[in-house]
Amino acid sequence: MGLNDEQREAIAKLQAKVDAELKGILSEEQLQAMRRGPEQSPEGREHHRGDHSDGAERPARPDRPERADRPERADRPER
Repeated sequence: MGLNDEQREAIAKLQAKVDAELKGILSEEQLQAMRRGPEQSPEGREHHRGDHSDGAERPARPDRPERADRPERADRPER
């Protein structure tokens, strides 16, 4: 990122404040999980909230029409 010394110092101070606040909010187990990053599924893929197991259909979104039913947008070129 090309940070200068002043920026690195400011980020380090901010990170220390954030770590201290999180310690008061999260359990030790939650802190460790957060530090590990996104959990890995057995297949080695990252698991994100909302992922569905293989073969599962995504839930319907009644607030959004299916792609084929959406009106074309004049401001976007066709792909």
